[in-house]
Amino acid sequence: LAMQGLLPRSLRGDYPVLAVPQDRRRGNETGQLLDLFDELYKGDKKIGKEAGKEAGGSGKGMKMRKQKRKGEREDPVILSGEVTIRALRRFNEIQAKAAKSTASYPKNGFGPKLQRIAQVIKSGEPMEVAAADWNGWDHHINEGNEDGRIAQMLGSLSQSLAAFMTDIGGHRKRTVVVVMSEFGRTCRENGNRGTDHGHGGLMLTLGGPVKGGKVYGKWPGLEDKALYQNRDLAVTTDFREVFNELLKKHMQVKRMSKDFFPNYKPGKGPGILG
Repeated sequence: LAMQGLLPRSLRGDYPVLAVPQDRRRGNETGQLLDLFDELYKGDKKIGKEAGKEAGGSGKGMKMRKQKRKGEREDPVILSGEVTIRALRRFNEIQAKAAKSTASYPKNGFGPKLQRIAQVIKSGEPMEVAAADWNGWDHHINEGNEDGRIAQMLGSLSQSLAAFMTDIGGHRKRTVVVVMSEFGRTCRENGNRGTDHGHGGLMLTLGGPVKGGKVYGKWPGLEDKALYQNRDLAVTTDFREVFNELLKKHMQVKRMSKDFFPNYKPGKGPGILG
């Protein structure tokens, strides 16, 4: 489950994934929109004709579903659309029936996305992986100090994670949360009072199976001689080591496909899971 309109690259592949953007419509409006798409996929002639007129054509020959010959397989695009609509309907049902959470989520940014994921977890609906991106971390200009933009975002991130872990309650025992950035920050400030893209960064892991309360990995230090290219925190742990351990120990993946992490040779692993 991707809690955003664009499917994250990390979840792209053959396995079915539902991407759910933030929908500010009222419940009945969302239902009506799904009804419209449902009719289109079912090949309703009236809908198809109207769609043709909207596109500037006559609508003739616009059959959204070809007649299947005996033994012919369902059109995979149409089948995928129908499955997606059913999944979205179920997601909307979960949201509509969800009890009011006692956890205090931030009203914007990352909080609402985690809150919706928590609703799915608490509903008991089978789900293996959920993902949510949060943009806005590219602080090249006026990054600020303890009251600056990055400090505010880090505060919102920590509040969102704390609320999520409180919200899911007993489900924490079988849930692992991983937080990572696609880039680190430079150790030296640039000329615009910000930091540029760096190399070394950090990952956060939370959840019942995690042996928390400590920092894993080797700390290289911030001395000039320890910096990568004289500007960045050096990388000492391959991020794939973390995901490799999660897939094997938590997700119980017995045989790792070479397509998971191309050109990667597993190491000992950080040992973050009990």
